[in-house]
Amino acid sequence: MTPEATAYLVERARAAGYNPADLVRVMQYESSGDPTRWGGKGGNYFGLIQFGPEERRQFGVDTEHPNAQNQIDATMRFLDARGFKPGMGLLDLYSTINAGSPGHYRASDGNGTVASHVAKMMGTNPSLPASTATSNAMPVASVPMAAPTLSSVLNSPQVQKFAAGLLSEGQGAQAQPDEFQQEMQQFHQRAHQAALQGLLGGSR
Repeated sequence: MTPEATAYLVERARAAGYNPADLVRVMQYESSGDPTRWGGKGGNYFGLIQFGPEERRQFGVDTEHPNAQNQIDATMRFLDARGFKPGMGLLDLYSTINAGSPGHYRASDGNGTVASHVAKMMGTNPSLPASTATSNAMPVASVPMAAPTLSSVLNSPQVQKFAAGLLSEGQGAQAQPDEFQQEMQQFHQRAHQAALQGLLGGSR
């Protein structure tokens, strides 16, 4: 395909939620990216994904004036009609194109199964910009992070190391409590007094 056709495919694939790199890989495998290519059994299959006669009629493939944009649009209509969904991978994509719908990994066209064709495809190197190959991957910065729990904080290496240091410093020592310990004792005393006042107040 020309750079312009590839750019159009990337735009349409992203809008549909499909992986552009997978689509380019399949088109390269089926037709070497040539929208004028006839092939398959009896030379009766045509274009970028080798549309059959019925698919050409149903999805509007122009065989008189073949062009990539027309066939990319037809491919998007075909995939949607045959049950291919955003997020599905290369196996389901090629199963849809080769066997009619997702999930038929062992289906054979006489030259191999869907799975074996995909294995061959993985050795190809579609001419896409490097950024396109991972266009469906979620950026690391946008991945939601779970809020830390009290348990995870208390069990974190940093807290465990800090606690171990406090214990080792306090073993066998008769020193007076430092400022931090004094503050903690006062805090607990105030909390205890508040609890007692609440109990007494509730008993009136």
